[in-house]
Amino acid sequence: MDPVQRRAAVALVEAARIALPRAKEDPRGRFSRTLFPAHLDAAQARELVAHPPRSDEDLPIAVG
Repeated sequence: MDPVQRRAAVALVEAARIALPRAKEDPRGRFSRTLFPAHLDAAQARELVAHPPRSDEDLPIAVG
């Protein structure tokens, strides 16, 4: 992405209502990070768009 596209993508992520999912057994979301390791919270999503990892770096989530 060029800088203009990246700023637009960051603005989109900031405007979105991104939240970790919650299991019905965990209504407060205390264990959301453990139960949903492949999901991002709002801060992580913004950071990923603003500063994406290089091809030789890991993603900030558990995959597979």
